[in-house]
Amino acid sequence: MRETEATAAPGREPGQDRSASLADGGHAVVSLTTLATITVVCTILYIGRDLFLPLALGMLFAFILTPVVNALRRLGLRDLVAVILTVLTTAAMVAAFVLIFAYQLSQIGANLPQYQGNVLAKVDTILQAGTDSRMIQHLQEMIADISARLSERTQAADDTRAMRVEVVEQAGLKAWLDDVILPALTPVAIFGLIFVVVIFALLERASLRDRLVQLIGGANILSTSRLLAEAGGRVSTYLLAQLVVNIIYAVPIGLGLWLIGVPNALFFGLVTLVLRFVPYIGAAISAILPLLMAFAVSPDWSLVLWTAALFLVVELVTSNIIEPWFYGQRTGVSPLAVIVSAMFWTWLWGPMGLIIATPLTVCLVVIGHHVPSLRLFPILFGDKPVLAESARLYDRLLAGRSFEFTEAAATSTAQHYLADYYDRTALPALALAQADSAAGLLSDHQVHRIASAA
Repeated sequence: MRETEATAAPGREPGQDRSASLADGGHAVVSLTTLATITVVCTILYIGRDLFLPLALGMLFAFILTPVVNALRRLGLRDLVAVILTVLTTAAMVAAFVLIFAYQLSQIGANLPQYQGNVLAKVDTILQAGTDSRMIQHLQEMIADISARLSERTQAADDTRAMRVEVVEQAGLKAWLDDVILPALTPVAIFGLIFVVVIFALLERASLRDRLVQLIGGANILSTSRLLAEAGGRVSTYLLAQLVVNIIYAVPIGLGLWLIGVPNALFFGLVTLVLRFVPYIGAAISAILPLLMAFAVSPDWSLVLWTAALFLVVELVTSNIIEPWFYGQRTGVSPLAVIVSAMFWTWLWGPMGLIIATPLTVCLVVIGHHVPSLRLFPILFGDKPVLAESARLYDRLLAGRSFEFTEAAATSTAQHYLADYYDRTALPALALAQADSAAGLLSDHQVHRIASAA
């Protein structure tokens, strides 16, 4: 092991070289200034979420629609015409989807009385099962108690409203505006603000890029241009990957519902395609309506079970095979980071933060690759190894996982010579062990274990 010192770092002690690199890395990755800055920024984003959330959503939609505007520009349209046409077309598609969804939902509600017999038959089956099951009996008693309390509350509320009719009438226009008009106008105002942000962001996209280049890079235009290109490419790749995953998920759902006999299968497939853009909870929400329809349509429980099994199988395959590969390998963000970022942005900005969690995390990871003070983000959320192969091998040997020595060598020699693996990984790892052993940091058991593994 003495000979490995010269191999690892000629003219310099391996332990000194590693200690210096760790000190530099520790100072660059985590500092009090960086943590304080991140805390202040998160506080500002939380306090001003009513402002920053529509702004972030508008910028995200503007980024998604920019390739469409550029394509229309290449066809010869003026910039203003291309932007307005793109935004209006997108708004029309969203409005059409909302109207179709509302119409289909109303149709389902109108047809439910036709399936009243099936629903009552299932309820009777559950009630009859209560005679043989103590758990069902307890559930029946609980439901009856809840129904009785709700009836009492409803009667009390009716009496209260009857007593307050005169007061409500005297409240005037101000109370009516505060209780009815303003709550109804709030979502309209938010979507209107997003609409305006999208239009002006598309019209000023070149100017915004110039300002970002000056703000981030200053005179280093090349580095900033690469940063923006990498961030744009990864976010575009993520959105495309998510669209592909949603299609892969929705097509089997629509076909499966049609094959097993659930009405409005095409509609449920389209709803599933759109709701899958909401990570994690979108699939569960999209399964509610088909399950309710199967419950109402089928005279027995077979259609409900087939529908539940269809969603379960497709979700398991998509979540465990398709999503980790697409999201983890194509965005530069690890699958665990996708979950953590979704939890964080949901806590910060609510359900809408869940939609934009992954694009924002991708941007943070890309910026961290180019800004040394923000290296914390690619280390925590990136999908690339943060340790050198030699340091990682030494860590595994310290943990007693010597079998990884052989596995790493076998993997490396499948593409390179064995000598290359020794020079780049094995001998530097032993040099790290020799440096710690010479400093008295390793026990005799650890030294013997590492030597035996080597």
